[in-house]
Amino acid sequence: MALLSSTPPLPIPNRSWTCTTSPSPFTISLPSAARCRHRRRLASIVAVCTDNQTIPPFTIDHSAVSVAEAFSEDQLWATASLRVRSFYDFKAASFRIEDHKKHLAEREFEALKERIAGKREEFKRVSCINATVPLSQISNLSEDFCSACKFSHDGEERVVIGSLDLNQCMRLPDEIAGRRPEGIGADFARAYLSNVCVASELHRNGLGYAVVAKSKLVAQEWGISDLYVHVAVDNEPAKKLYIKSGFTHESDEPAWQARFLDRPRRILLWTVSQVGKTMRQRNKAVFTGNPNLHGSVSEKTEEDQDFSPSSLSPRRVFAICLAFRFVNALLVQTYFNPDEHWQALEVAHRIAFGYGHLTWEWKKGIRSYLHPLIFALFYKVLALLGLDTPLFMIKAPRLLQSMFSAVGDLYLYKLSVIVFGERVAKWTLFAQLTNWFMFFCITRTLSNTLETVLTLVSLYYWPCLRPSSSKLPLMSRKWGLAMAALACGIRPTSAIIWLYVGLLELYETRDRLRFIFLEVAPIGVLVLGLTSILDRLMYGSWIIVPLNFLKFNFLSSGGDYYGTHKWHWYFSQGFTVMLFTFLPFSIAGIMQSKKWKLSGLIAWVLGLYSVLGHKEFRFVLPVLPIALMFSGYSLARISISDSPNGKRKGSSNISSKWPRKMLLAIFFLLATNIPMALYMSLYHQRGTEDVMNYLSKEALNQKVESILFLMPCHATPYYSTLHRNIPMRFLDCTPSDTKGIPDESDRFMMDPVDFTSEYAKNWSLPSHIVLYEPEEKLLRDFLVLHSFRQEKRFFHAHFKVDRDLQASVVVYVLTDQ
Repeated sequence: MALLSSTPPLPIPNRSWTCTTSPSPFTISLPSAARCRHRRRLASIVAVCTDNQTIPPFTIDHSAVSVAEAFSEDQLWATASLRVRSFYDFKAASFRIEDHKKHLAEREFEALKERIAGKREEFKRVSCINATVPLSQISNLSEDFCSACKFSHDGEERVVIGSLDLNQCMRLPDEIAGRRPEGIGADFARAYLSNVCVASELHRNGLGYAVVAKSKLVAQEWGISDLYVHVAVDNEPAKKLYIKSGFTHESDEPAWQARFLDRPRRILLWTVSQVGKTMRQRNKAVFTGNPNLHGSVSEKTEEDQDFSPSSLSPRRVFAICLAFRFVNALLVQTYFNPDEHWQALEVAHRIAFGYGHLTWEWKKGIRSYLHPLIFALFYKVLALLGLDTPLFMIKAPRLLQSMFSAVGDLYLYKLSVIVFGERVAKWTLFAQLTNWFMFFCITRTLSNTLETVLTLVSLYYWPCLRPSSSKLPLMSRKWGLAMAALACGIRPTSAIIWLYVGLLELYETRDRLRFIFLEVAPIGVLVLGLTSILDRLMYGSWIIVPLNFLKFNFLSSGGDYYGTHKWHWYFSQGFTVMLFTFLPFSIAGIMQSKKWKLSGLIAWVLGLYSVLGHKEFRFVLPVLPIALMFSGYSLARISISDSPNGKRKGSSNISSKWPRKMLLAIFFLLATNIPMALYMSLYHQRGTEDVMNYLSKEALNQKVESILFLMPCHATPYYSTLHRNIPMRFLDCTPSDTKGIPDESDRFMMDPVDFTSEYAKNWSLPSHIVLYEPEEKLLRDFLVLHSFRQEKRFFHAHFKVDRDLQASVVVYVLTDQ
C-alpha cells in the first residue's frame, strides 16, 4: 500500500501556532525506573498545536507536506521516535539518555504495530495518521530531529513532523468513553483521537490542524458517526483548535477523579462526522415520517432498534442498583446461615449496647472485629436517633448491606465495561440482578457479602486484569491492593483470590521489585497493623487473627467439625446451584470470550476450596459475579442480530428488536430465577426469623422474661433481633478438644425427651420455649406437664433442612404468663 496519499496534500492554513498538551488514554506507560532519569509530564499526554499570532520560528513549504495514513514499519518507527521526543522531558545530562529514548521508542513502536495490525482486542481498528515532509525541506533543522524521525519511501527520504492515532475502540473505561451514538453497536460507530503531536521545531505551522482534518476524513471512510478527543480543562489554546475543527463540549471529568488518578482534570469534546449527520437525518425522517428524506421504518439499523438505554453513567447504574438492592433487602425474610447474625450483628450488638453473645470463635481469636464494628457504629447511630426499635433493628442492617451490595454491582458493571464493552456490561448487570443466589444472599450481613463487594472493587483497579492498552496509574494498583488487604482482613480466606491475582500481576508487571517492596509489603503491613491494633483494643490482648484462622481451619481442619463434603462438591453441586440456569451461558461465555485470566480465577478458587473438607455456598460467593459476567458476554452475543450489516426486516414491535433466541433466553432465565429467588427469600426457612421478630415485639411490651431454645445451636437470631437484655439460653455446640464427644446440641437431637428431662432438673424455669415441630411433637407431654402451653406457630419450610423436615417453629409459654 502506498505510503503517501495519491491526492494532493491537504491545504494547511497559513497561520502561526504554539504547542500545548492535554491528557489521553491511548499512549505507552512508563516503567518506574524511567522516572528516575527524567521527568515525565503526565501519565499519558497528547501534544496538540494551537493558534497563536506570533511569527513562527521556522516556516515550511505547505505544498511539500503530505498528510496520510502510515503503514510501513520504517515510518512507524519514525513516528514512535517523534512521540518520544514530544511526550517526555529529558534532562540533558542524564546518564545513558539515548539508550533510554531508544527503549521508549521500541515500546511505542511495538504497541503501535499491534494496534494497527488488530492484535489488541480492545481496538477494532487503529490508523496512524502522519504529516510528513521531504528531508530536503528541513535539512537545516536539528540533526537529532531529522535523523530520529527520518524514513525512506520510493527512494525519497522524508521526515515525520506530526502524528496522531485514530482509534475505533471496542471498549473503554467508562470515565473516558463517549456516549454517542446510542444503542447496540454504538462502540463500533465512535472513534477517538490520541497521541497528537507535532515536532517542537515546527510548531505554529498549522500541522496539528492538518492531521486532525485528515483524521476526520479517514473516520468518515470507516463509517464513524461520532469523533471524540480529550483535552485538559485549563488548556484554552487546545480547546480553541478543536472547536475550530468542529468539536463541541460533551462532559467534564470530576475533579476528585482527576486528583485520584494524579492527572489534570479533562473535558471530553465531540464532533459528528458527515456519516453521523446523514444517519441522524435519516433517523429523523424515520421517526417523523418524512418521505422526502432517505430511509424508511424497515431500514432502521440495529442501533436504532435497541430500546434499552444506550449509555449508563456510573451514577445511573448505582442509582438503579441501589433502588433494586433496597427492595431486595426488604424482600429477604428468611434464615440462611448462622454467621449472618452470630458472627456479625450479635457481636456488633454487644459492642454497641453492652450485651450480646460471643461464640467460641471469638474466645479462640479467629475472628476480626473489623466487620462487626461497621454494624456496631450503625447501631450507635440508630440509638442516638432513637430508631433502635424492633422494626429498625430487624430491617436496617440489611438495608445498610444493600448499599454496599449496590457498590459491588456498580463495580462489576465497570469491570465488564473495561473487559468486554458496554453492551456486555449491561447484560452482566442483568445477570447480576436476576441471579437467584445473588438476590438471596448479597444483602445479608455475612462477612462473605462484604468480601465479595471489596473483591469486585479491587479487581476493577488491578492492571493485570485489564486490556493491555487500558493502563492505569500506579496509584490505581495501590487502591486495588488496599481493597484486597481489607477483604483479607475481614475474611483471611480471601487471600486465595489475591494469591492468584498477585502472582498474575507479578508475572506481567515490569516493575516487580517496586510491586513487592513498595506496594504489596507496605500496604499489607499497614492494613494488618491497623486490624491488629483494632483487635488488640477489642480483645484486650495482642491477637493475630489471620494466623489463628490459618491454624484452626487449614492446619488442624477445625472447620470439618461442622461437616465435610466430597472434593467435587463445588463443581457438581455448590457452584452449579448458585449459577443455576445461568450455568450454560457462563460456560458459553468463557469459551467464546477466551478471557482465561478471569476464568482461571474461578477455577483457581473452586479448586483450592475443594481441597478443604468443610464446604459452604457462601465461601465461593466472591467469584459468582465473575461467572455471571461471562453469562453477560454470552447473552450479548445472542442479542446481536444475525442479519447482514446490522439491519433487520419487520415491524418495530419487541419481537423484531431482539432475535427470537434472545427472547427465549431472557424468558428462560427470568422464569427460572425469579420464582427461585422469591421462594428462597420469602418462604424457605423463614420461621426462625419470624419467631424472633415476634418475641422482640413481645419483649418490648414486657411479656417475655426469659427464653430457652430447644433446637440445634444458632438456629435463630439472638440479642441483635430481640434487643432486650433478658436471660436467654441455647444449646451449646462449641467444638470439643476431645474428638467423638457430642455437644449439647447433638445430644438433644439424638434423644430430645431424655436430654430435656435431665436438663429440667437444674433449670431456671423460662417464660418461653422455642423449638422445631419434630421435637415439639416428642416433648408436647413434657411441656404440658411443666405448665407450658402452645402460644404461636410459625411456618418454616416445605422441604427437609439438614436432617429432618422442620415444617414449623413453635413457641410455648408458661400458663401464668
